[in-house]
Amino acid sequence: MKNFFVWATTVEKARSSNLVNPAEWQYLKPLLPSKKLRRKEEHYPFLEKDQLPAFFAALHKREGVSPRCTEFAILTCVRSSNARLARWEQIDFDKRLWIIDEEEMKVSANGQHIVPLSDQAMRILEKQHELRNVDDAGFVFPSSRRFRAPLGNTALNTVIKDLHNIEVLAGREGWIDRRQSEKKGKPMIAVQHAISRATFESWAHSIHAPERPIQLILHHDIDPRLGSAYDREESIEDKRKLLQKWADFCFSEIYE
Repeated sequence: MKNFFVWATTVEKARSSNLVNPAEWQYLKPLLPSKKLRRKEEHYPFLEKDQLPAFFAALHKREGVSPRCTEFAILTCVRSSNARLARWEQIDFDKRLWIIDEEEMKVSANGQHIVPLSDQAMRILEKQHELRNVDDAGFVFPSSRRFRAPLGNTALNTVIKDLHNIEVLAGREGWIDRRQSEKKGKPMIAVQHAISRATFESWAHSIHAPERPIQLILHHDIDPRLGSAYDREESIEDKRKLLQKWADFCFSEIYE
């Protein structure tokens, strides 16, 4: 809204430049509740980095499109919608890249998202490519229930819940966010979004990875102090190295 009023004043000359901008924070602050009264932001339940290799080992044993899509989403650190709606036309097998158009990203202003593909992510794609048929409508991870459609929006978290229930039946804690579970007094099962992003970020910081490729992988807006986002080739290689390390960590308890 602030930018709108600036545009209306300076570009369209629709209002006098002498008028205050009603969307300026100094005028809004008295009208809004204090920070103490605002509801605290709730984060999605995630897994600690020490939980991830065992979780991935359990996930890797599951057959089907949904488990493979869950793996792929975590390996590439993307949101559920990007993984479920991935199409073959976005995949460059020669360059080992997954290119997602900006309008398909949550924050389209950050531009096109180029995801370098690790060895493990490539194996998933190659297997899915072997299994594709004319009814897939070009989706990498097609639904088995709906004709010419991608996986549904609950598919990935359903996989995680099923894996959690197996763990609980075996007498183990399951795939829970330990801190949130302790705070709320009940099991808070981790979700794909948080594993793909919060767990990745926590792990990346634990190995002292540079901040810039972390933020580029998560498709966050880049702080100018971290350098230009337009030196694309260097950025891709930085992301590729970090995503391969991440994939190796995820697969560290899988022996094939």
